[in-house]
Amino acid sequence: MNGSAISGKGAYLGVAAINNAGQVTGTRIVDGSFHAFITNSSGQMTDLGTLGGDFSTATAINNAGQVTDYSQTTTSPTGHGNAFVTNSSGQMTDLGNDTQGWAINDAGQVTGSVSSVTDGNYNYHAIVINSNGQMTDLGTLGGDRSSGWAINNAGQVTGTAQITDGSDHAFVTDSNGQKTDLGTLGGSQSHGRAINNAGQVAGEAETADGSIHAFVTNSSGQMTDLGTLGDGHYMGVSDINNAGQIVGSFFKAPAAGAFVTNPTASFKYSGAFVTDNGVVKDLNSLVANSAGSTLISANGINDVGQITGTSILNGLIHAFLLTPVASCDANKDGKVNVTDLSIIYTAKNTVNPAYDLDGDGKVTVRDMRICVLKCNNANCQP
Repeated sequence: MNGSAISGKGAYLGVAAINNAGQVTGTRIVDGSFHAFITNSSGQMTDLGTLGGDFSTATAINNAGQVTDYSQTTTSPTGHGNAFVTNSSGQMTDLGNDTQGWAINDAGQVTGSVSSVTDGNYNYHAIVINSNGQMTDLGTLGGDRSSGWAINNAGQVTGTAQITDGSDHAFVTDSNGQKTDLGTLGGSQSHGRAINNAGQVAGEAETADGSIHAFVTNSSGQMTDLGTLGDGHYMGVSDINNAGQIVGSFFKAPAAGAFVTNPTASFKYSGAFVTDNGVVKDLNSLVANSAGSTLISANGINDVGQITGTSILNGLIHAFLLTPVASCDANKDGKVNVTDLSIIYTAKNTVNPAYDLDGDGKVTVRDMRICVLKCNNANCQP
């Protein structure tokens, strides 16, 4: 993969997500305040402003370029804000008091949470807000709190909900909002962080020995343990694309078996990871031109395999964008044959850097011809 920095005025806090057009969203620091931003496909940044208060943050973007998270308003208490969604022009709409938007699908449905205080107790529930602003409370799994972390184009939500014993479990909903507890990998806790349009959920879960492993489910909700990148590492999943590739970060735990909701508070970043056919790999080992950067978190991956996240260079935090190196070996089996040509043909007339061999910005018949000449199979036809 080839890497590049995302440039713009202001100091970076981090990038959060990328859509299929290569637009990135995230949060940066400008004049001491957090501001949400969006880039175009060339990496040029636009400040999204706020809902009238001092700060805004961004966590998700859909394929129409709509962004969500939350922002302080003119009436919000210090440090508090409301969820927002932007239109294609970048204008923010307030989604209601005490809400936070974590993800948005291509229909403009937002999932996140709404908070409340009852008898002095602070709680929050997972929600879905449709494109008309109507909010649905998804409830919990028997406990007091829940949060929706991701939503696919069918309206399925995954997230975390408290069960009756107080533990947090990953859940997935059907398109009607009915929740299914996804369980754990033998431990007490799990979190559903991302979901693709096939209904695969990716997240992290505790094992019987207290380790934290990444997992992915099939469309029936059965978990597959993806493991870790070494003993004592905590796996933090961020995103999954429609090809089933997963990205995230791995952390070195201060004590074996520790599980925390906010790993950055007590865990040391070790690096970013991506899965390749279900195998977890250190993303730093796959980058062709890192220019001295260390990739510490991979936060988003789109359907053409572009990855965005955060890196450290000379002690400073930078946003990065990785683009797959074009290759005729589409299925990465070490040879070029008719299977690869079929995959590339399916991508014809799309923007997919992985198969754009001539670099003209689109997959065309010319790219097919380049790969035919490299084909190792006698059945390949020029």
